[in-house]
Formats: sequence, structure tokens, C-alpha cells
Amino acid sequence: HTMRGLSPNGDRELTSTSPDGDAEIFQVSLDGSIIHQMTHNDAQDFSPVWSPDGQSILFVSDLDGNLDLYRMDADGGNQRNLTQHSARDEAPRWSPSGEHIAFISDRDGHFELYVMNADGSGVRRLTREFYQSEGFVTFDWRP
Repeated sequence: HTMRGLSPNGDRELTSTSPDGDAEIFQVSLDGSIIHQMTHNDAQDFSPVWSPDGQSILFVSDLDGNLDLYRMDADGGNQRNLTQHSARDEAPRWSPSGEHIAFISDRDGHFELYVMNADGSGVRRLTREFYQSEGFVTFDWRP
């Protein structure tokens, strides 16, 4: 399974692919050649999203045993768990300013839309009964 995300300046992409069974995140050129492997672990790392300024990347990983949101520098360094919650946190999206992150989580028993500061603090739920069954949900910021 492969997911891609174009960089803000359009010169490279992020991709999550599973060549050896566990998904890793790679930075690739527009022709598909690998520039840099961003994650190196036995976890599933996927849904990479560039920050609006191109300096950071959000992604989802089960490195700590469940799906959490992680942030890393654009070179793959300084990887850190932002949500550290026992629920499933998925589908991260940067705000246009890069100051906030929206995501989907089932931390209240069913999937809801949440927002937090870019450092992982200040998590708050935005919806009630947003989505109550398994499935694919999309959303995006509007300036």
C-alpha cells in the first residue's frame, strides 16, 4: 500500500510503502527515486503530511502499540509522539498557518474530529457524533 504527499514547494514527495511488511516513510523525487528513508523501525508508519512551511512532517505510527500522531523534522530527525493516547489517532492535517493539527480519534468511544496545537498540547474535540462506524473519513481545513 502506498500513500504520497507532495512537498509545499512541489519538488519532492513523501511516500509510505511496505516493501518488507512494515510501512516506512520515504522522501522521494518526483520521478520516484528514493532521496531518503525517513523512518526505520518495526512499526507501521503511514499518512505522512508536510507542514505548510516544509520544515516538519506529521505521520501516523503504531510504534508505541497503538495508532498515534507523530511529528518529525523534514530530514527525518527528532521524531516524537504528539498524542500519546491509548485510542486510535489518525488522519492528521496541518492548519494553513501550521499552528494547529486536526485529526480523527476514537478516544471518546467513537470517531470524532479533534484539533490540537502543533506541539501536541491543547487537544480538544470539535464534533459530536462525527462518525460512528469504521470507514474512511476525509476532511480538510478552510482558511
